[in-house]
Amino acid sequence: MASFPVRLALLLVTLVILTVGLLSLRPAAVEPIRIGAVHALSGVMAESERGLVDALQLAVDEINRDGGLLERRVELMVADSRSDWTVAANQVERLILKDGVSALFGCWTSACRQAVRPVVEEHHHLLFYPLQYEGLEQSPNIVYMGSAPNQQIIPGTPIQRRSIARSDA
Repeated sequence: MASFPVRLALLLVTLVILTVGLLSLRPAAVEPIRIGAVHALSGVMAESERGLVDALQLAVDEINRDGGLLERRVELMVADSRSDWTVAANQVERLILKDGVSALFGCWTSACRQAVRPVVEEHHHLLFYPLQYEGLEQSPNIVYMGSAPNQQIIPGTPIQRRSIARSDA
């Protein structure tokens, strides 16, 4: 039978090994889910677009307050397009490559959307475009959240026809 000091040393070594083992099983710090917003915060379009960034931030705050998404916090990375679609395209590329965003929300004008589309498609990323658009464009990498002209005109056509018929009577 081993002496008391030997048994104590074995117990301590065992405890150290168990502690190190248990500490190595601790989950690593969970990275947040990063999403990007590319809107004009300066320049001529800032007045129209600033509210969209505020709305995104409110949504992110609400999601995080309720525990996050997939048990991860959501982090909004905001880029100022400076009301210039070339700057917007560069900012989209930075958000994708440097900041590692999972999805993008952005653009107020069709010109901006068309400028960032090649970047989004090249990197196989996802852009949520919040406004109505002219149609005749589709991309598997863009979620067009607004209506196209046919979605605006067709529902109003019967109403307009009835209105014209009444005015002729």
